[in-house]
Amino acid sequence: MTEHQIRTVVQQLLYDMQGLKTKVRELEDEVESLKHNQSSDPGSKEELEGVPVSGLIIHYLQRIGVPSHIKGYKYIQKAATLVFEDPMYLQKMTKALYPEIANAYGTTSSRVERAIRHAIEQAWKRGSEKLFSQWLECPEHVFEQKPSNRLLITLLVDKIHKDRTGERVLYQEVNM
Repeated sequence: MTEHQIRTVVQQLLYDMQGLKTKVRELEDEVESLKHNQSSDPGSKEELEGVPVSGLIIHYLQRIGVPSHIKGYKYIQKAATLVFEDPMYLQKMTKALYPEIANAYGTTSSRVERAIRHAIEQAWKRGSEKLFSQWLECPEHVFEQKPSNRLLITLLVDKIHKDRTGERVLYQEVNM
């Protein structure tokens, strides 16, 4: 390789590096913007009235870091929706809630339970008790350990009730 060819290659690499630096800065700005947007609640009670329950469930699942590409994500969505409609499902999770979800998705109730537990584990690894307590508005001591399926679903539904009515409905019923 001649000196001229080497200089040309080096100049091209420098140019590419400048482009990469610019792209990294743009991505950093975008991440900061996303962090800023995630630090705010969806809105006032009036703003939330038109938002469907499923939309709020998705909002909070994303905020606490539940990965949307795993099965447990959609199972938690379905579970929270069912519990929102009928809180008695919390009293019979293994006998009614998991089988109902399993039937809807063509799987078994034990797989539903395991997938929800896995989704919670993944979110727990990604985030922290502060993230869970911030978005679900609970004291941090509630999340000193990874939450159970029942606890997460209860607090998620309770947060939606609180957003809509200003009152917690289920939180007191959960054994902490």
